Amino acid sequence: MVNVSVANDAQSKGALPKKIASKATSVKKPTHIYLNDKCITDLENLRVTDKLTVLYLHNNSIRKIENIDIAINLTSLYLQKNKITKIENLEGLKNLRKLYLGHNEISVVEGLESLTSLEELHIEKQRLGSDSLCFDPRSVAGIAKTVEILNISNNNITSIYNLSPLRQIRMINVSHNKLANIRDVCDALCNWYYLLEATFVGNPITKEHRYRESIIGNTFRLSLLDSKEVSEITRCFIKRFEQEKLNNSSKHSINLVEKIPDLPKYHPLPVQKAVSQSILKDTKPCFDDSTLECDVNDIYLPWKAMPKTINNAGKNLPSILKKQKKRSANRSAFSTTFPSLP
Repeated sequence: MVNVSVANDAQSKGALPKKIASKATSVKKPTHIYLNDKCITDLENLRVTDKLTVLYLHNNSIRKIENIDIAINLTSLYLQKNKITKIENLEGLKNLRKLYLGHNEISVVEGLESLTSLEELHIEKQRLGSDSLCFDPRSVAGIAKTVEILNISNNNITSIYNLSPLRQIRMINVSHNKLANIRDVCDALCNWYYLLEATFVGNPITKEHRYRESIIGNTFRLSLLDSKEVSEITRCFIKRFEQEKLNNSSKHSINLVEKIPDLPKYHPLPVQKAVSQSILKDTKPCFDDSTLECDVNDIYLPWKAMPKTINNAGKNLPSILKKQKKRSANRSAFSTTFPSLP
C-alpha cells in the first residue's frame, strides 16, 4: 500500500502503476487527491480520510461508486467519463457542493436525498442509447433548496416539468434533448425565480413560432438565453405583451356569424365577419317582451320639460301634463280644420 504523497510524486513523473494508483491512501491532512486518467476500474481499495475536500477520479473505467462517503468534508467530486451505471453510496457527503457525473451510463438520477449542500450537478451526455434520463422525485426534493447549476444536456429528455421544485436554479443547460412541448417548459420556468441563464439549443421547441418570446415571458430575471443576451427592456416589453394577450383572450367574444343566420355561407369567414359587423352597426337596439309596454295614447315628455329639482317634481308634473294634452288637442283641431291636400 502506497502513501498519497508518494503517489503524487510518482504521478508528477508519469510512472505510477495502475494497481498502485487504485490503492493509494491519504497522508496526514490531505485536502486534494488526484487519481484521474489512471485507468482505474474500481475503488475497492481506496482509502480516504475526513480531511479530504476535493477528489479527482475522472477519465477512468470505474463502474461503481464506493468507499467515498467516509470523506465527510468532501466538497467536490469528479467522476465524469467513467462507466458508472448507478448513483449510490454518497449518503455521508453532507458537505458536497459540486458533483460531476457526465459521460457515464446512468439512467436514473437517484441517491441524492442526503446531499443537502449540493450546489452544482453535472450529469450530461449519459450513454443510454435511445433511452432518456429519468429523475427520482425524492432526489429532486432533497436537493431542491440548494442546487443552483444543473447540466443535463444530451440525455434524450422529453420533459423538465418534474424539475419544477428546484426553486434555486440560476443556470440550466438542457441543450440537445427532445423537448417538444413549449407549454411544459414554460410551466417549469415559472417556478424558477432566480434563473439567470438557460440553454435549449438542439431541442424541437427552438423551431416553434415565438419560441424566444415564450421563454422570456415566463421568466423573471433571465439575462442569457441560448448564449444571447436578454435586456431588461426586452423582458419587460414581452411580459407586458403576454399579459395584454392573456387579458384579451379572457374577454367574452361574440360570434357574429352565428348571430345572423341569414348571412350567405359561401363567403370566406373574414368576409362573413366583416359583413356581420356592418349589419349590426346600423341596427337599432331591440327589446324583448319583458320591457315596458307602451300604449298609443301615452304622452312622452321632452327632457327639457322635466323639473330641474327632485323636490319640485311632484308639484310641477300635473301642470306639465295638462299643457302637453292641450298642445295635442290643438294639433288635432288644426288638422281637422285644414285637411292635407291630396
